[in-house]
Amino acid sequence: MFDNDSLIQHIYLENGTPEGIVLWYTSISIHENSNTLKGLLGDLVCELSKSPQTVDIQIEEAPEHTFAIYGMCELSKAKL
Repeated sequence: MFDNDSLIQHIYLENGTPEGIVLWYTSISIHENSNTLKGLLGDLVCELSKSPQTVDIQIEEAPEHTFAIYGMCELSKAKL
């Protein structure tokens, strides 16, 4: 119950505010070396004028699970 192994990925731009501009944020508890994440992170395209959103991306190595990714970058399943 109290043992929670997870990895937090947070990519942001500093803009003078405490939170900055969030480009990518996710908490990963399984498949931290995922090809899904490598593919998405390897080709980030971000539009700073867009509002951040949460997108669920199916994990290539475990299709029954998803990564919930928050940010303003384009996350296309076609890139995977």
